Amino acid sequence: GSDGTLLVCTGDGAHYDYQDNGGSDGPGFDDFPHPQTGKLGPTPKLEDSGSFRAQDVRSLAGKVLRIDPETGAGLPSNPFWNGDAHSHASRVWALGLRNPFRAVRVDGTGALDPAAGDPGQLILSEVGWLDWEELNFVRRGDNFGWPCREGALTHPGYSGFQPPTHSFPICSDAPTGTLREPLLTWHHANPSGVAPSGIHFDVNGNPASGFAGNCAIAGAIARASTYPPAYAGRLFFADFGQRFIKTLEFDAQTGRASAVHDFGGTPDPIADFETHPLTGEVWFLRYSSQYSRLERLHYGANLTPVALASVTPSYGPLPLRVVADASASFDPELEALSFAWDFGDGSALATTPVATHDYLQPGAYTVALDVSDSFGAHATWSTTVHAGNAPPAVAILQPLQGAQVEPPVTLVLKGTASDVEDGALVRHWSVDLLHGNHLHPGVFHSTEDEPSFAITSHGEPGESYAYRINLSATDSQGLTSSASAWVYPHDVVLDPSGEMQPISRLGELFPPLPQGAGNPDIEVIRDTITPPVGTTTPIRQFDTSHGGDQGPDDWIGLDAYVAFDDDARFIGLKFQEGVHAADGGWFESLWVEVRNNGVWTKAQNLRITPPYAFALAQQPGFDGVPYETYELWFDPQDGDAIRLRGAPGGSSGFISCAELRARLLA
Repeated sequence: GSDGTLLVCTGDGAHYDYQDNGGSDGPGFDDFPHPQTGKLGPTPKLEDSGSFRAQDVRSLAGKVLRIDPETGAGLPSNPFWNGDAHSHASRVWALGLRNPFRAVRVDGTGALDPAAGDPGQLILSEVGWLDWEELNFVRRGDNFGWPCREGALTHPGYSGFQPPTHSFPICSDAPTGTLREPLLTWHHANPSGVAPSGIHFDVNGNPASGFAGNCAIAGAIARASTYPPAYAGRLFFADFGQRFIKTLEFDAQTGRASAVHDFGGTPDPIADFETHPLTGEVWFLRYSSQYSRLERLHYGANLTPVALASVTPSYGPLPLRVVADASASFDPELEALSFAWDFGDGSALATTPVATHDYLQPGAYTVALDVSDSFGAHATWSTTVHAGNAPPAVAILQPLQGAQVEPPVTLVLKGTASDVEDGALVRHWSVDLLHGNHLHPGVFHSTEDEPSFAITSHGEPGESYAYRINLSATDSQGLTSSASAWVYPHDVVLDPSGEMQPISRLGELFPPLPQGAGNPDIEVIRDTITPPVGTTTPIRQFDTSHGGDQGPDDWIGLDAYVAFDDDARFIGLKFQEGVHAADGGWFESLWVEVRNNGVWTKAQNLRITPPYAFALAQQPGFDGVPYETYELWFDPQDGDAIRLRGAPGGSSGFISCAELRARLLA
């Protein structure tokens, strides 16, 4: 807020897949003792009201909160202050919201003194349920009606909920606060439902017939000096589902909308808008499952060049020769570019897109690039080169990647951190908690050599959680190295292989069948039978022998029949290799890949135990030990399929597999 208070938007925490009148989630509330631990649920029973939490100032859900950013306490100037700064009601600024996903404060509104109770006016985007999206103009004590209303209309389901008795506000009760209409609302399917009506215009200013969408995203307000005068004070907003951008004219005093203008669209959904604090330009975040982009809306006769560069290597012994490459830089209008490399050691500037430079003295040097076009617009880029220096060597010795524990348990963290130039370094330990599909960074920090970290059960029974142990060290030049290892409670590591279909590289060849002595049925790799080490019977394994047709690329894996839960992640593989014949049956190199949205991605931070004998990969028969079993652990990765991939070994070039079992955090 303009007065330094913190404004926080919260969702109602209700089920989205059915009308939630409360009473569906007993274990979450404090009248439910857990059958194993005896602990009560974390939430007061009086908040067991589903979507009606949005109407109850005894709950923080479905609200805009106004709090002291230092203490989290409510303020006496809040509309529902009850004398207790730490009560829920004393923190509430506005209510009646389902999912207020984004918000922006209107420039020029609000007071400086928190006691005035005027942090400025907000515009927030309210993501609707079944039918309506909203933009809401928020003032002190406003109530936007959810769940009794969606959009500007009464919701028939929630309004019709009339229990014989009730301990929380329902729609037939008098509303708390000041009931407000949306600033703007649009329907999920019917373009003519835009309200207020008659205010929609196309990009040329002609009256338009309305628009539909299903996920409102607000917003950023353009500064007067940044764009043409007509855009001054307009709100830029979007719809995540329909991927449009529009602008809204509104009265900052009355909160009334006067015009909605089409502006454009993007190939990917827009997740957020912000106004740049220095330039006043509108920036937005485009999101997709493959990549995300931070982009800006720029207006002017000359667009700024884009500086794309690299300097390699970034460290090494003296003399250190580096190659600086800015050849990927470009100008949006295809203007000729000029380059200026400053290597930070007092040497003359280099003016070519690609330049080499030798560092003769040790030190940390800032390499700065300036790219300019023929009209004088500049873009800059920089990085640091550590000459005469190597990065620290950092390793985690305990716990190892993929370790499984039985909470409650205390882990003693052990590792090494040393530097060729500086010797032993201070170890910086931290722990991150992955709970469901969200990460809580830094739940533990220590600079002790071997600190202890206690793991207890987290969340509700059946919820997934895991811990990432991090170790980092920084040398005297500022060069940092780090290592990490994931630790999993036993009961959240599952084997989904029975719900997955075996797949292999042979499916891409003709005929799509093995030509060797192994079992021709690929189902053998998930039959749960693991022959003893040293067995030589090929019928207990599947191999990809196919006359070498796969060349240097072979793989075998598992593909889920149906998608896993949103918070499920692959974390490992159990792989029993088959028979090692002279002509093949092993990997010369291997890695793990996970498929997500049709794209295979290499798993990171892979640990194989026992170590795979890559040094013997060129030897006939590999290591001479058939049916060896390996555990492969890696960083958690979303996906619906997993495979073991690499270069096949032997004179005929193929791999073998007796058993393959996926490991899933779920």
